[in-house]
Amino acid sequence: MIDWTALMLIFGWRTRSTVEAAGAFDCLFCGSSQPCMHSSRRTWFTLFFVPVIPISTVKETVVCRQCGTEFDLGQVAVRSGGNATIGAQKRAAPSLAIASFVFGLVSLPLIVACFSSFVTSVIAIICGHVAVAMIKRSESGNSGIKRARAGLTLGYIAFILTVALFIHVRNLEPSNALGRNGEKVASAEPDENSPAGRLRFAESEVFSKQDKDAGRGNTSEAKAIAQEFANSIKVASEKAFTGGSKSGIFDFTNGEFLTYCELHAGSCLLLVHVPQYGDYKGESRDVLSKIAWLIAIAETDGVLSKGDSLAVAMRGQLLYGDILVGRYPGDGEELVEPQKEKKESLLAFFPDAPQSTLDPSAIAAVSDVVPPSPDNDQLPVAVDSRPSVQMPAAPPSDLVPAQPTAMQEPRVASLPAKSLQPRTRQSPQRPANEFENRIDVRQVGLIEAKGWTINDMAFFGDGRWLVVGRIDQIVTVYDVASGAAISVSDRLDDLGVINAVARSANGNRVLLGGYGGLTGVMPIDGQGKLGDFEPLFDHGSSVEMVMPSPTYSFLLAGAKKGKLAWQPFDGRSAEPRVLQGFDREVLGGYLPIKGSQAFATDGRELLSFSLGSGEILKTIGLGLRSVNSATFSTDGQSVAVSSSREVVEFETETGSEIRRYPLELTSYHIVFHPTRPWLFVGGRGQVTVWDRTTGDQLAVLDCESIQHIKTTAFTSDGRKIAIVPSSAGQSIRVFEIGE
Repeated sequence: MIDWTALMLIFGWRTRSTVEAAGAFDCLFCGSSQPCMHSSRRTWFTLFFVPVIPISTVKETVVCRQCGTEFDLGQVAVRSGGNATIGAQKRAAPSLAIASFVFGLVSLPLIVACFSSFVTSVIAIICGHVAVAMIKRSESGNSGIKRARAGLTLGYIAFILTVALFIHVRNLEPSNALGRNGEKVASAEPDENSPAGRLRFAESEVFSKQDKDAGRGNTSEAKAIAQEFANSIKVASEKAFTGGSKSGIFDFTNGEFLTYCELHAGSCLLLVHVPQYGDYKGESRDVLSKIAWLIAIAETDGVLSKGDSLAVAMRGQLLYGDILVGRYPGDGEELVEPQKEKKESLLAFFPDAPQSTLDPSAIAAVSDVVPPSPDNDQLPVAVDSRPSVQMPAAPPSDLVPAQPTAMQEPRVASLPAKSLQPRTRQSPQRPANEFENRIDVRQVGLIEAKGWTINDMAFFGDGRWLVVGRIDQIVTVYDVASGAAISVSDRLDDLGVINAVARSANGNRVLLGGYGGLTGVMPIDGQGKLGDFEPLFDHGSSVEMVMPSPTYSFLLAGAKKGKLAWQPFDGRSAEPRVLQGFDREVLGGYLPIKGSQAFATDGRELLSFSLGSGEILKTIGLGLRSVNSATFSTDGQSVAVSSSREVVEFETETGSEIRRYPLELTSYHIVFHPTRPWLFVGGRGQVTVWDRTTGDQLAVLDCESIQHIKTTAFTSDGRKIAIVPSSAGQSIRVFEIGE
């Protein structure tokens, strides 16, 4: 249905009086020659109540300045300063002014329409200059000069933006010039495999949002880093600056901090397109740069080592702003201020891509016979291909440090000088844990789960198997006793990066949530073998949390953009219920053993809602701003949220604070024990156990790593916990918890 009210607000018409000229005439009332004004009343077409185009002339009159009497133009003869009757020339200047204004106005939206604004902006400029000149030469006043100047301003703005945008887009396209004989002429454009060509490709990736996520990169791990960086800096910008990140009329970011990550061994570049970057000036721009640098260090934790090169390049739609280049600090070291460099310094973060000595036909023939594989030592690479963003099944073995044993010293990984593959870093010696555990905790298993970063995991088969989901879209089942992989499912392209893994109430389904926005289930039999993936609901953004019902066959999932959805997965065709609970990432959820009241939180607010009606029952503000993780107790009576330097526990019914647990370093993963009043807080390379009744520290579970703890998993009886740090190539440690 047409919204006529909206149309009337946008388009309309109105009558307006305009002074066309001034002069003298023989006033019939005064009986002598008197000064006068010639005015006209016209009907105008309006745009947002602004008169734009004259439609018709209603009446033209002459007003005597002496007596104020109004006469019809046809009754008198109006003379200009030279005693000549004012004729058609007095209308020419206002008409050109109107044309200049109209063409200038329409030029702005036409900028993105194949640069057609070039023609309209030139017309606006020409008409505007001619109108101004005619008005200044005339002796009939300044009628129309404001409209002419407005048309000139709009025309010049549109012309400059059109030319700048055309040059920028033209620079993104390779030269296709041909010589006399049809051969391709060598272009001054850099080769797309050269550092300059790949930097240009990165710039094109962050030019506009299109239909992709805000994070882009040269590998899957780089994309994940870029996505986290983009999300974090957007939230930080909204906190630090009034208005946050908003998209203007000529900004193609949709309010997102579009980020491209170029990740290599020993270096990482984050190229960021800041929405409305020109609005950040002086101190505000410096603050934004400092925030971006700190976030870059946090997001590359576990990926870069001490002394590795790190850069953050911030730019607007066309031009670069601050380019920060520095070194990644060591563990516990004081941060060193980065240096502000020029654009040329970014080329060092794009090492030369490997080139093939084969001609294209030979490359094509070899590619048909030998499919790419991580086990192949030599892979043919087309000369005109960009560096591959396809992730191999596992990181190369020489990039994964060997695990130390009682009879073996750790092997130092031999890193290639120029590697396009993500890698892990060799952990330096960590000081021994001096805390004396007050409960019996001992390591009973070590799973050498070599491969890409594990995002989530869950125990199955009464604790005999551990199902893990990785960033390379693979789900693997490990035998806890032997550490061997007994089942692998790698046909999960629709899911994307596996973000969430959970166990159904009866233990025969693996519940999954992915970066692509899908949730789904996968059957697992009595031998730990996985079945085919069955997709469920598409959230439209990355799924961050999957929570199974402790009693029934349905799940609750939470997405990056705050959407909650719950639905059965036992074959029933019931449609999912959907609730837009938050405006940011869902960090945790709770489903009751019985009843219909459920909870969810984004760390800042606690939401109580009905599973039956899908309505929000209550929203409680928790008073926290910088949040990283959240967890609900098994009985649903408590929720804990990790902030920058502490974990705060709240009552779910009232939102009142129960207790605070101090942190030495930021925690990115916390979880309640399923059967005991304990809180497990992941830190850097270890998990601290707190007594919720007294607030005392009970134990420290050491994982012999400096990476932050990524995720944990409990057996249903709470006797065992599996822990894995972030980054690729990490081993899963299984601890048994006593009294």
